[in-house]
Amino acid sequence: MVNPVLLASVEAMSDDERAELADFIERTFTHDAPLMTDDEKAVIDQRAAELESDPARGYSLDEFEARIRARFA
Repeated sequence: MVNPVLLASVEAMSDDERAELADFIERTFTHDAPLMTDDEKAVIDQRAAELESDPARGYSLDEFEARIRARFA
């Protein structure tokens, strides 16, 4: 679990500072640590196959962005 004080510090950062932190974290990951489990990869593969078989199930980028903006408005 991430330290709550650290989380509060990150929340107080500007977007540029958080982007710099994210870049730092990404660069410091060891490549031995998998980013996804095999089960997570299987779910992504399954959803991609579903979308390929029926493109109407997905959203365009504009639709996706509008849904995200509406959620956080």
